[in-house]
Amino acid sequence: MISVSYSHGISLGKTEMQNAIEKMGSIAHPILFATALCLLFVSVNLILPIFLQHKTWLTPVSAIFLAILLLISIVFHVKYREKPKIFASLTLFFISIFVAYGRYLIVPY
Repeated sequence: MISVSYSHGISLGKTEMQNAIEKMGSIAHPILFATALCLLFVSVNLILPIFLQHKTWLTPVSAIFLAILLLISIVFHVKYREKPKIFASLTLFFISIFVAYGRYLIVPY
């Protein structure tokens, strides 16, 4: 997720992204920057409870937020990309739902 945050926030020069950015228009850069910030925040918060033993609620909340971001990304990729790659987003969506469910209900801290 951190590498996706980097690619959507800083390195926007990929040719596959340029066509989608042109289709989105002037709103593309703020959306990509917000996406990059959210992904960076979620990525850090998924591993932060390892170091902060008393903030155990961060993992399921971050996993749910990541799942929501991934659903939004699927919509954007299908709408704006010429060749949408949604398999990875779907896989990560199900993993994040499993993490949220597992950390909240199955094995709470």
